[in-house]
Formats: sequence, structure tokens, C-alpha cells
Amino acid sequence: MGEVRVLALPNHIRAASIRAANLLRLINNYDALFLNYPRDMEDGVRALAEGAPYEQFVSWLRERGSVQEPLGSWEYCARPLLEALRGILLRRPDLSIYCYRDLSLHRLSMELAVKTALLTLRACLTGRVQLDEWEGLLTSFLESSRNALGREIRLIQSRLEEHRRAICISDLSGRYIADQLRMRGHRVHLTYPYLPYHFTPLEILMNELYRAWVRGSRLPKGRVRELLRHHLQFVRDYVVPSNSYDEAYQRWVAENAPWILRPSKGGYPKPARPTSP
Repeated sequence: MGEVRVLALPNHIRAASIRAANLLRLINNYDALFLNYPRDMEDGVRALAEGAPYEQFVSWLRERGSVQEPLGSWEYCARPLLEALRGILLRRPDLSIYCYRDLSLHRLSMELAVKTALLTLRACLTGRVQLDEWEGLLTSFLESSRNALGREIRLIQSRLEEHRRAICISDLSGRYIADQLRMRGHRVHLTYPYLPYHFTPLEILMNELYRAWVRGSRLPKGRVRELLRHHLQFVRDYVVPSNSYDEAYQRWVAENAPWILRPSKGGYPKPARPTSP
């Protein structure tokens, strides 16, 4: 069985993408690269890796509609990694590149982003939070994403059999991917390049909803309301007035979880690992 290093990254932090890009430039002993981009993007990514101009790649994305407009929000995190990939096959022609993101999960994620933005805007304007609508939306996404994640793992597994060493770039579901690949007999190294990391209120809510769903129970409405209140505060007080999401996140951490930024005597506190969707 082959060996794979899983890089698990928060998918909204540009600095995390930059760290992953730097790691790809430093590590050379892998013969396959798995990217959590939609599968129908693979031809375009391979052309970029063969040296196609980045602007040409973006035009290709727009023509295919692989990513929801405006592209800027997607490029914010994706561009550092994509630019690190440009021309990599000219230097390493034997490298295999795969995009493993399930298309249905990709579409669901885009729809979720739009719907949560609309619900957030409505709540900020009216001061009222529709708990049942929020809970139904997030739980439905988590239920659907579990099956899609299984399909992604099966695709990675089938391709890994052809390679000795691979790198798999994932979002924070990387721990689940790593566990599943270990169960299938692969040697797996799980790395979190962006640490310490504190989950945002919405990420905490989704993790807790998932754990409740797995147990066959429901998260208490008081807890849902509390986390949504923190989410609205995060958007209103940090995201909206900031120049970038990274700036908003760093200010939010500094003011609400400063211990993340200060190492204790024993080093940084061990961060909670994400629960798989």
C-alpha cells in the first residue's frame, strides 16, 4: 500500500492556502497530488500545471461555470495554491494530479454559502433568527455531504493504488479522510499546516449538529441560538468592517480567544480536531 500525507486546512483562510503552497514547493518526494477541487476542474488544473497562464485558467473556469460567480471569493483562498501549481509538470512530468471533489458536494457547498449569507443578512436586518430554518439547512447539508465524502474517499483510494507516495490537500474533514485511508491499509500522515486554529461559531455549530445527528438526537435550541448569535456578531462586527476575511478572523481571535495567540508554558494549547461531516 502507498503512503499519503493529508494536509487539512481551514477552507476560508488565505494564509492557510499560502502555507500549503509553500509546502508543495518544499516537498518533492511524492508522485501524486490530490486536490479538493471539483472533478470537472481536473483538465483545467492540469493545463495550468503544464504552464498555461493563470488568466487563461480563470477564463476556462468562467466558460465552464465550474465555480460560482463572483470568482473573487473563491480565488481568495484558491489562488496561492493554484499559482504554486503552475508549471509544476514542466519540472516534474511524472507527477499525477487529481481533483477529487465530488460534484454534488461542490454544488451543495455553493448553495449552502448563498443560503447562509441570505439568512445572515435577514437576521442582521430584522434582528430575528429563524432557528428551524437554520437547523434544517445545516443538518440537510451534513447528511448529504456524508455520502459525498464517502465517494471522494473511494476515488482517492482507487488512484492511490497506482502510486507510492501522495499528498492529499483537504479541508478540515481531512482527519476523517486520513482515518478511512488508514482503515484501508495505507500509511497516512495527517498534518494541520495552519495551527493554532480556532473554529468560527458557524463551524462549531455544524460540528455540534453533526455529533447530535450521529447520536440520533437534536442539539438543544438554546445552544443553536447561542452559536448563531455569535455567528451574527462575527459577521457584523468583524467580517463586514474588515478588508479581508483573514483580517476579520485574526481580529476575532485576538479579541475573543486570545489564548490561541499566546503559547503557554507547555506550548500552544492543543486545538480541538474537526469532526468529519
